[in-house]
Amino acid sequence: MRVLLNFVSRKTLTIHTMAEDCRTRIGPFLDVQSSATLLRLLRYIGANDRAIADYEFAMRSWGQGSVFVDINDAGLKLLQIRPLSH
Repeated sequence: MRVLLNFVSRKTLTIHTMAEDCRTRIGPFLDVQSSATLLRLLRYIGANDRAIADYEFAMRSWGQGSVFVDINDAGLKLLQIRPLSH
């Protein structure tokens, strides 16, 4: 399943997951300890090298952004993603 993972760093690092259409939120807002933790999470859920590079660039440049990830089953559970009903 391809998803868009949004992240923003303010007082905490918060993430949420959107469907590939970039409109439908399919997971809750979750707080992450640090950008290093989010980087490990991205690798764990199946992010490829391009997604990792996009994340690192956006985090350095703006402290927020979005990356597309072809998420694995472990990632679905970890990010509490609910299935889309058609």
